[in-house]
Amino acid sequence: MKKLSKEIEKKGFIIIKNFFTKKEISLFQSLLLDFSRQQVRKITKRKFKNINDLVIFLFKNNLKILRETVEATPYLMGSKVFIANSKIKKLLENFFNKYEKIYVTGPHIFYKNNIVKTRVYKPHTEQSYYPLRKSFVNLWFPLFFEKNKHNGSMTVIEGSHKITSKIKKSKTIDKYYTKGFEQLEVINKKFDKLKKTTIEIPVGDLVVFHKDLVHLANINNTKKISCHAEVRLYDYSKDKTFFRLPITRKS
Repeated sequence: MKKLSKEIEKKGFIIIKNFFTKKEISLFQSLLLDFSRQQVRKITKRKFKNINDLVIFLFKNNLKILRETVEATPYLMGSKVFIANSKIKKLLENFFNKYEKIYVTGPHIFYKNNIVKTRVYKPHTEQSYYPLRKSFVNLWFPLFFEKNKHNGSMTVIEGSHKITSKIKKSKTIDKYYTKGFEQLEVINKKFDKLKKTTIEIPVGDLVVFHKDLVHLANINNTKKISCHAEVRLYDYSKDKTFFRLPITRKS
């Protein structure tokens, strides 16, 4: 087992400082901003200088366009940003033996603001949502603005990846996800004794966390939007299926 994977096994996550260069971050930002401007032109002639004003406009005026923009991001950024990134390849060598068998999903973009309290996940694990995935790691990083306890960063429960817990299934309805989104809340009284850490990092830093680490979302209480990206990297050679199946299925 490599060094980074050993560190993650200890508490469930690691933070890698300055993982992305300013040039790489600028590429992420320009790809997302340019595409978002293209989308918003469908409904207004107004020109937006920055992502904050543009996203707030969409939150207030057209959630459908905002959802379409977010859902298209993996196709827009995936191949250009991650699959060909040599640093990502080197990072993956800490967890997987054969890079050519790695399947990348994402980046998935999440916006938060104080207008629409959207997608506030209860304590959960990524493994719960992808029960047939045998081997994968998660990447999490801020875009445009730092993430902190005020603007809706995630909170992790250190060491929770070593505890087997019950799952409570429910559905949450909000203005953004009108049909609701699935909550697979992880419940265990042992979590009360574990350390909770809210991730506070600048743009450029990267969080890598275990598939069984329990974490939760927080509300953005600031006037600006916050934005982060999530990426999952799977060793699909160990999976019985290439696709996600409901949690009711057994592996």
